[in-house]
Amino acid sequence: PLPHSQANGRVVLYNVNCQAENDQILSDYGSCRKLQHANTSCSLPLPPRRCSCSLTASTIAGMSPEDRVWIQGSSETETPPPAKLTATPLGDSSMEVRWTSPPDLSVSGFVVEWFAVREKTSSILHWEKLNSSCTRLVIAEGVKPLERYTVSVKALYGEQGAGKNITLHVYTREGAPSAGPNVQVEHIYGSSVELSWSPVPVELLNGFIRNYTLFYTTKHRPANSE
Repeated sequence: PLPHSQANGRVVLYNVNCQAENDQILSDYGSCRKLQHANTSCSLPLPPRRCSCSLTASTIAGMSPEDRVWIQGSSETETPPPAKLTATPLGDSSMEVRWTSPPDLSVSGFVVEWFAVREKTSSILHWEKLNSSCTRLVIAEGVKPLERYTVSVKALYGEQGAGKNITLHVYTREGAPSAGPNVQVEHIYGSSVELSWSPVPVELLNGFIRNYTLFYTTKHRPANSE
């Protein structure tokens, strides 16, 4: 949704318009025209050749400038991602992200995205657009320790649009898990037993799991571990 600070009023509808490179207007019988303000997505059938789609927002006072995205044709070769992505913690609440520009290709800029990885609740997607000379970014927004983050970088190729993402997972600081796995007995075979356990939710991991340890014992005997 268009932020309140930029809308200058209440958004009443959105318009999506897609065009092929020969300027033929594509339509799916109007389902992406005059979308109510609660709608923030639509589906359109697109041709196999390269095309672009524009999006505008409207209040009762008028229509916004358009935002446009280019979509590659199915026969086009997908542009590559940046290389050698690294993320280095600078403290509990910041990290430095570095990458290498794709070799032998002219890029118009980069987009860095990051968000907290969660299973039970949603998280905010943060992003920043940089010019083509920037190959590093210090992230200090929405970052805290013991939380896993997905960080990705993609290169922009002018009207060709964005290339593939290069992605990694990172913590600014790791800790011991806040909960253990839930162990269950699957089968008992005479003198042996088959056990299984469910993964700990990522919100409670506080770091990357290196291994599991299984402790077992019988009456009057010390515990063994695997």
